[in-house]
Amino acid sequence: MTRLKNNFTQEEIAAFKAKIKALPPVAKKPKNLNKTEAVRAMASEIRFAQKIGYGLEDIASQLTEGGMAISAATLKNYLQRTKTQKKVASAHQEPAASSPTASTAG
Repeated sequence: MTRLKNNFTQEEIAAFKAKIKALPPVAKKPKNLNKTEAVRAMASEIRFAQKIGYGLEDIASQLTEGGMAISAATLKNYLQRTKTQKKVASAHQEPAASSPTASTAG
């Protein structure tokens, strides 16, 4: 068993650096989404289904059958949150055309 210590020579540090640099990349695991994030990811498809005549009850039933237990009321709430978040995000962005430049500021 390797004896652990608290002080290291320059050669040991160089060996540590080389060992760390030689590490292979770690494969990223796909991130699991919670229900709110999942609805946000599917929002355009859900809105499309609504446009072609499906109600939130129908859509919620389909999602529940697929393994995502969700009520129509909760689905409606999550969809409203995505609209609110888009409005807030766009309100914080300045249009590029309105930013002053050196040639027009003078």
